[in-house]
Amino acid sequence: MIVKCNNCGEDFDKLPNQIKRSKLHFCSKECKNDWDSKSRITRNCSNCNKEITRKKSQMENKEHIFCDKKCYSEWKSKNIRGEKHPLYKNKILHNCNYCNKEIGLHESRYNSLLDGKVNNIFCSKTCKENWEKENFTGQNNPNYKNGNVVKVCEYCNEDYDVPYHRKDITKFCSVECKNKWQSEILPKNKDWVEFRRNVAIRVLLNQKNKFTKPELLTKDFLEQNKIKYIAQHPFYNKFVVDFFIPSMNIIIECLGDYWHGHPDKYGDGENKKPLTEKQIKTKEKDIIKYNFLKEKGHDIYMVWERDIYSNIEECYKFLIS
Repeated sequence: MIVKCNNCGEDFDKLPNQIKRSKLHFCSKECKNDWDSKSRITRNCSNCNKEITRKKSQMENKEHIFCDKKCYSEWKSKNIRGEKHPLYKNKILHNCNYCNKEIGLHESRYNSLLDGKVNNIFCSKTCKENWEKENFTGQNNPNYKNGNVVKVCEYCNEDYDVPYHRKDITKFCSVECKNKWQSEILPKNKDWVEFRRNVAIRVLLNQKNKFTKPELLTKDFLEQNKIKYIAQHPFYNKFVVDFFIPSMNIIIECLGDYWHGHPDKYGDGENKKPLTEKQIKTKEKDIIKYNFLKEKGHDIYMVWERDIYSNIEECYKFLIS
């Protein structure tokens, strides 16, 4: 369709749907920019008096103009407050129940006070908190229930006070006593040890990445030689072994050189790194596991990571022969 440019007056083609979308039509960007520059108005900011140039439509019929939100907020805080606010209603004076300072209340708030819906009025949050500290203590507190109860600490056997609603929850007089009980007494409880052991076994059985690299190589070797096995098998509700071969009653444990402390690299002696606390504990657990399973009549083979990498056939020749 042919339309006339609002800036230069020349006729030009424009699609019907574009004509419907706008009231003004321009034949080029230059004409549009020229039109915009002519239709702009310059005024001063009502707050900082800075000059602002905007479209005529943005300036028309507006008593106050601002250069940004910050100026608008500053102007509003100075000029639209108290009786000047459009929503202002006459306030009724009342004294703060804590500091006795005079404050203005809306009529609805004052009526709530008269009706008994609100008992106290405060001028600030600080006054409210201070008043509650002085008045909401002991039996005056709305949450008060039967006062404190005397209990005996399970660690130090000293008496201590505890709120009535917590009498069946707390067992210790302090966090220090609780921590000492957990580190000194709880580990000696057989039921707790059994519970922790079962949790550890479940974690091992449910973990996503069940196999380390040496274990994967061992798994592939067993499958290639068609040896039936059970991986990550729990024994006697006490240990989880890497591989168990039922037909031979053989248990295979793949030991990482670092975590289990290979004797050629870690320990006492020249050119050896000292064992860490973690490695020492792991080696002690390995000995306990080996001795326990050996006593139960199983054949146990502890295979080192480096031996699996260097010559896996040599490591597991006892399975083939």
